[in-house]
Amino acid sequence: TGQNLESTFKSGEKFEIPNVENKEMTFLYKDESGYSFMDQESFEQITMTGDEMGDSQYYLVENLKVVVLIYNDKPVAVDVPKAVNLKVAKSDPGIKGDRVSGATKPATMDTGLVVQVPLHINEGDVLRIDTSTGDYVERVNQK
Repeated sequence: TGQNLESTFKSGEKFEIPNVENKEMTFLYKDESGYSFMDQESFEQITMTGDEMGDSQYYLVENLKVVVLIYNDKPVAVDVPKAVNLKVAKSDPGIKGDRVSGATKPATMDTGLVVQVPLHINEGDVLRIDTSTGDYVERVNQK
């Protein structure tokens, strides 16, 4: 949930170890019920809502391998790879040859993420996006 809690404890105080597990899973699809993932070993499927996903939802593409944090048998967070390739769904037309000005424009990825990209990027281009910052890294290929 992104909340922080500060507490003070006495020395020697004992704590119960939480029931936490990291599971490698594959993102399958998104529908009205949420985001569906499958455990590659047991083929068990889980679904998480957009609220549970947080910003991770903007980096999910089909068949992406992720790590799901399970707490007391309930998925609570998703760890996506450091960078993912996303397709530009909407952007103003690119300006050919404008690669050195440093100017940027907004582009909406097919996942809904809005990223500032160089002016030469067009709709349909596939871009590498840094998932820790949400920033454009490079163009992987053109449409």
